[in-house]
Formats: sequence, C-alpha cells, structure tokens
Amino acid sequence: MRTFYDHRSEFAAAVARAECNFYMDDLLLSLDSSSEATEMSQHLRQLLKRGGLHFTKWASNHKEVLRFIPSEERHVGIKELNLSQHLLPVERALGVTWNLENDQFAVKTQIQRKPSTKGGLTERCQFDLRPSWLHSSARH
Repeated sequence: MRTFYDHRSEFAAAVARAECNFYMDDLLLSLDSSSEATEMSQHLRQLLKRGGLHFTKWASNHKEVLRFIPSEERHVGIKELNLSQHLLPVERALGVTWNLENDQFAVKTQIQRKPSTKGGLTERCQFDLRPSWLHSSARH
C-alpha cells in the first residue's frame, strides 16, 4: 500500500504490524493489551487519513478500545451499542465468526458425504491427507 510506504518512518510500528495483517480489504490484528490496541487504532487512523483513506467497520473485544473509535466508524453491530450497558455482539470476519464479548472464534464446517465408490474413497483420502490449514477452504 502506497500510504504505508510514504509514511513508514513516522508510523513505523503501525506499518510493520498492519502491512502483514491485511487480507483483501480487511485488517485483523491481535494485540497484547487494550492500551496497545487503542494506540494502534489511533496511529492507523492518522496514517490512513494522510493517504486519503478511511477505515470503517472497526471492531474490538475490548470496550475501552471501542470508546476511542467514533461510533460512525464502528462495525454495524457496534455502532449504536451502549458500551456501558450492553454485551458485545458476534461479528464475522473473513468467514470466521467472532464472539467479541468472549473473544472466541468459530468456523462453521460442513462435511460432505461421498459415496463408497472407488472414486468417492479416493477423493476422501486425498482430502484427509491435505495439511490441516487447507481443510476449511476445501469444505466450502
């Protein structure tokens, strides 16, 4: 991303973390503390503003972080949420369900039954021998 290249010296930590965590147009970061997440969100918003870009659909499993994000920039299910009274919702990112309140991820899988023919058994054996990180995409 050109903006990262142009402002790398000013936002070195944000660029280093963000550039390898973009998936299409989604940025997914895992940080060690809410204070680190708040600081990172502020730096990323400043950085992208310099490039004429604007992040939307912000989500976090920490209400303290969300308090620093303007409601219009939050994910749809979080925009109108009263952070002091309501539980955080379940959101989706990259085909994964994320329970923000409990910070738990879930993947919905569907096992397709193949006939007990030579072709069905061969296909099943090939699937089972794939590395585990390929299995979820192969089942859709």
